[in-house]
Amino acid sequence: MPKVMKTSWYVKTAKHTDLPTSAAIKVSSHMLIESYPNRDPCPVTGQLSHTIGHPKTQRVAMDCGVVGPEIRPLPQSAQYHITEISGYITTVLQQLNRQDAYGLFAGVRENGGQVVPTLIFGLPQVNVPEVVLPPTPNDLPILVKDDCIVLMNGFEATWAMDPVSDVEKIRLEALSVGIEAMGITVCSPSTVEVTSRFKRLVRYTTICPPMDRLRVNPLKEIEAKSLLERFRFQASTCGAAFLDPANQCQLKKGVLSGGRLGTIVSYQFGNHKELLYSYDQELQKLGLPNFSAATSWETRMDWCIFSCNGDRYGGNVYEGDTISETGDLYPGVEVEKIGRSTGTRCGHVNGVMLLHWDAGQIAHDIAIIGTGRSFADMGDSGGCVFVNVNGTYKAAGILIAKNRLHNFALATPLRMILDSAGDYEWA
Repeated sequence: MPKVMKTSWYVKTAKHTDLPTSAAIKVSSHMLIESYPNRDPCPVTGQLSHTIGHPKTQRVAMDCGVVGPEIRPLPQSAQYHITEISGYITTVLQQLNRQDAYGLFAGVRENGGQVVPTLIFGLPQVNVPEVVLPPTPNDLPILVKDDCIVLMNGFEATWAMDPVSDVEKIRLEALSVGIEAMGITVCSPSTVEVTSRFKRLVRYTTICPPMDRLRVNPLKEIEAKSLLERFRFQASTCGAAFLDPANQCQLKKGVLSGGRLGTIVSYQFGNHKELLYSYDQELQKLGLPNFSAATSWETRMDWCIFSCNGDRYGGNVYEGDTISETGDLYPGVEVEKIGRSTGTRCGHVNGVMLLHWDAGQIAHDIAIIGTGRSFADMGDSGGCVFVNVNGTYKAAGILIAKNRLHNFALATPLRMILDSAGDYEWA
């Protein structure tokens, strides 16, 4: 049996005559949720919780990513005032003031039951000061999770030198692109990936400094030395330390970089206003569902465009379908993505954007909830999200992040990226 961790509490704010409409929700240092006014918080232990207006003996499953409430896309039949929902989530995130906390209005299903529109909050770290949250709009239920938003630029899930396999699915295995050290040269595989792999291997080799050396593993030694031969070494104080195989009296420290692909020519990083609003207006013009975005909403942009070295990219072109058109991410649309860690996964765009508390500001992002399993994992960052329009796949977005518990991922619309890139367009 998997160990159930105390990571979330599900509270339904059902209407009852004995519950004043001004009742608030308390979140204490024990991560409890309390419904009744003028009473001290009561810690939730094990799987014991309670529902607002209900006896405290009602049991609620705790979500550790294995069991508990299942997050589903917001039912398309749900009709709510998005401005009011967004305003409530903003107020709560400002009050909590926790880096990478988030708020999401989506569906929650318990024990295979009906999908219920729910306000979901991810709050990193359990030990928080007691706060009192305001009553929810329309008495909506709340799900509070020990969770947060994380970037997906990790490289521990997969390692393979062959970048592409199973060309029928066009599944990317481990093709990574990254900047070379702190410069603007683009390389593949990325410096981070090659160096992190080398650091995990070197401790089991004879070229590891004696004070850090573990039991020597011949296979790992062969691979570590192969990496030194195949990739370019650059001295750096933040890299991996090892003894020069040609002269083991010489200690080196640095990073390993893949072959040069080209040079960064344009990039955007950070929060930007009005892009979401303009994108939303474009969805309306196309007759597609939209997110009711406000002009004040900020969203995070994280992309770069680089020139491609002609003698490098030819070897990475494989037979398969050519994606030559851009599509759109809009509420309810079914999507597919290709990621270097999880391969091909399917999901649906949630009908309301996620609000992410980042560096004291609110960023709005499109959330994609996987169909039956997680949509993305560490290492999938930068993966392309596709929509199928009448049998034709179109590139619609780029993955940028996910939540720690793997319930959903965040994506930036490709059309919005191209709009912010100026003179560049999808080729």
